[in-house]
Amino acid sequence: MKIPDIRTEYRNANLTMTIVILLSLILPYFVYVKEVDEKRLFFQFESLPSHHKSVTGESCSSSGITRSIKSFYNGFFNLSLFYNRSGIFFFLILIVQLLLRLVVFNLKSHLVPWVDILQILFTIFLAKYILDLNYCGISVL
Repeated sequence: MKIPDIRTEYRNANLTMTIVILLSLILPYFVYVKEVDEKRLFFQFESLPSHHKSVTGESCSSSGITRSIKSFYNGFFNLSLFYNRSGIFFFLILIVQLLLRLVVFNLKSHLVPWVDILQILFTIFLAKYILDLNYCGISVL
């Protein structure tokens, strides 16, 4: 059985994912979080309250990730871990994915897209596993 050659489609998808990852890494600079930021810049917008917490009154597994990442960006690593232990983990996933996008962009093998699809699925399952552990109150980091 011959594996189809999807390099052209993969190159377009890879470029799109690279742009999305870059935007995800830059976006926290445009969010103002009063618990973390010392002053509000003119281009920052207010972070949204948790819909899950407003409805149920309980925090969900992703509560505090924005504050965690903002704290990490500002150099407050202990505060970042306090808000949500998964924040630093998701930041590292974005960095690794960005590096993989840039490295794989120049490879010419027809198997590269298929290997990349498998590693993306693995990353998604790993992220879900980390969030589930964090939600159950188990310390991940």
